[in-house]
Amino acid sequence: MSLVWTWNLIFAALAVAAYTVSRWLLKALPDSSYVVPLRHIRAWAGLVAFFSIALSLGRATTLVFFAALSYLILKELISVLPLRHVDRRPILWTYLAIPVQYVLVAMDWFAAFVVFIPILLWLTIAVRLALSAENRGFIRSLAVIQWASLVAIFGLSHLGYLLNLPAHTNAESSGAGLILFVVMIAATQNILESFGSRKGTHSVNPNVAPEKQWGGLIVSLIGTLLVAAWLGPLLTPLNYWQAMAVASLMTITSFFGGLLLIAIGRDLQAETMVAQRPTHIDFLDCVHRLYFSAPIFFYALRHLSDWQ
Repeated sequence: MSLVWTWNLIFAALAVAAYTVSRWLLKALPDSSYVVPLRHIRAWAGLVAFFSIALSLGRATTLVFFAALSYLILKELISVLPLRHVDRRPILWTYLAIPVQYVLVAMDWFAAFVVFIPILLWLTIAVRLALSAENRGFIRSLAVIQWASLVAIFGLSHLGYLLNLPAHTNAESSGAGLILFVVMIAATQNILESFGSRKGTHSVNPNVAPEKQWGGLIVSLIGTLLVAAWLGPLLTPLNYWQAMAVASLMTITSFFGGLLLIAIGRDLQAETMVAQRPTHIDFLDCVHRLYFSAPIFFYALRHLSDWQ
């Protein structure tokens, strides 16, 4: 575990330095075209520092940290989704699913972990909604509650499950190294995308997300490939080419996952969602990238390594 402590200290120190510099630049250049990229750097620096601290405090603390993140994300999503009065009890059950999911992670019960949210919780909520007195809006409520639980709980909990990696599979840095790798790839993708999209003219979808530029995807893809080639063999059991291939999938998934969030925000006209506030960046905006990329890394790792 000494290597994990070393990497945690390195990333925490870099995060503090990046946060300090970006904060100073934001004050010095308040009207610069680099405001959004600098805010991404500041937010990711704080998040990386929190991840490093949580991982240093042990497995139980890290799982509690992830559960708290799932709660905050779910709360943010529920606050902007169009739900009915009769949906209150299913929403409560969704919140209660957070500790259950992370207990399954702590137990290393993979069979239950992969079916609890997408199957058992979905069926339970569907039946409860069907038994309610209000039938109008049934499918919409079911869809939005299920979507929120998939991304906020199921997607993010894959990060926590990385802690269950067998010691012999990644002996030097263990599951904590895997989490740091995912976080650094997601941070690199998000930050470089914001730089690459600064003055782009080739939007992915001008009607939905004019700020999402193909140039941002290309720049972020190149950057994450370089970071993966460096950190992959150090923090994961993957070799250079495997780490780069997985990082490219994570980058593309995260990019279009962001487009998905923007489309949802436009549809709901949700002022509190990242889609409607492109110049306001906080920690939760960064976490959005993780629940799209973490499952990609998780299942790719299970396929490429001897973790079965």
